[in-house]
Amino acid sequence: MRYERQVGLSGLDARRGYVCIRRPGLRFYVIETIGLTVESRIFVASPHLWPDSGDRPVAVGHLSIPLEGTYLARRSGTERMHERRFVAVDPTSIFDERWQGPRFRMLCVEWGLIHGRPITSPSDLVLSALDDARLGAFADAIGDGTIDDDATRAVVELLRAIGVPLARLDATLSTSAPAGAIETARTLTSLHTHLDSHPDLSDVETELGVSSRQFRRRLHAHPEWSVLPIPSWRTSMRRMRVRLAPAFATARGATVERIAAALGYRSASALLYALDAEGAPSPALARRVTLT
Repeated sequence: MRYERQVGLSGLDARRGYVCIRRPGLRFYVIETIGLTVESRIFVASPHLWPDSGDRPVAVGHLSIPLEGTYLARRSGTERMHERRFVAVDPTSIFDERWQGPRFRMLCVEWGLIHGRPITSPSDLVLSALDDARLGAFADAIGDGTIDDDATRAVVELLRAIGVPLARLDATLSTSAPAGAIETARTLTSLHTHLDSHPDLSDVETELGVSSRQFRRRLHAHPEWSVLPIPSWRTSMRRMRVRLAPAFATARGATVERIAAALGYRSASALLYALDAEGAPSPALARRVTLT
């Protein structure tokens, strides 16, 4: 099942994207930023806002594979700087990290116990040029929606060959997601990619053709397929906007008004109020902390 979110600042070369394919207990996702710097430490006073991985399952292993830009991973008091051809292997998806570069792109893989053994401590792996190219092509296929089961199996085998404790994929890979979960993911993709149009629960009801009560039932019915981190439209939307705002503040030419409009706030003051309510830094503070 596929879910996507793309948000950009109008009139500026600044964008943040997230595309995910998932099955119960397993997901592959691609993060991309253009003209932004993302720093988790600005959320030190509001840890509930990080990570920004969105629809993560309960993970026992996680891979971060930078394809463009620089990835700084902070683990157990150490800092690990990664660029292409490195794989950061971690036991969890809750990170202290930094993404930087004019364009940053990273492929991530996350699994639960049904898809592999637990990772017990952080480590790094090195990719060959050929494997790096194959993973880059796989990330491209996730992004443009051309991914298929054979390509996914091939990537799992590639990762197994370099020492990642994933299980081989069997017929469960082809298990279809419930129709309601697929429809919900498509609707949320549409609405989350148009935050500037101020989507609300009534838009969800209109696109899905169901009542708000039925929609909430859908979110709770198949948690293993959910693309929301918690089964609440309003809470998820509020936290997603607040998580995105500080990174957009690092874009050249960004203003509070521009950020507010891109994220669907009615005014700059509404954005500032929302950030304060969640314990997140203001755009000015986020920019100062991140860029220095």
